[in-house]
Amino acid sequence: MGIVEPGACAETVTAKELTGLIVPGLGFSTDGFRLGRGKGFYDKFLSTALIENPQLITVGICPKKCLIKSQKAANKYKTSEFELRKDELIDFKIVQDWAQPVNWIITEEGYFRTDKQM
Repeated sequence: MGIVEPGACAETVTAKELTGLIVPGLGFSTDGFRLGRGKGFYDKFLSTALIENPQLITVGICPKKCLIKSQKAANKYKTSEFELRKDELIDFKIVQDWAQPVNWIITEEGYFRTDKQM
């Protein structure tokens, strides 16, 4: 995919050493689940990382137009910086067994905490 990766001599960091982690995704549901490529690599990594460091804060970043309705969708999602109207969200949701939600989601218009308990 052309993504630059650290070289072989790069220092390894364990999950216990991390405070926060930015999680990439094609989009996110409003309850924190990521829309990825279907292999579960990030979810499996997050599962292991959260066992090592249960206080790890996870943040998903995506454009507002890539937010997906959660199964708990209400008429409005009030966030700290902006409002998401239900009709502005993509109506699609498939959550795999291994899926791990993020704590926060950031878009170009603001940020909000998901339903995931920290």
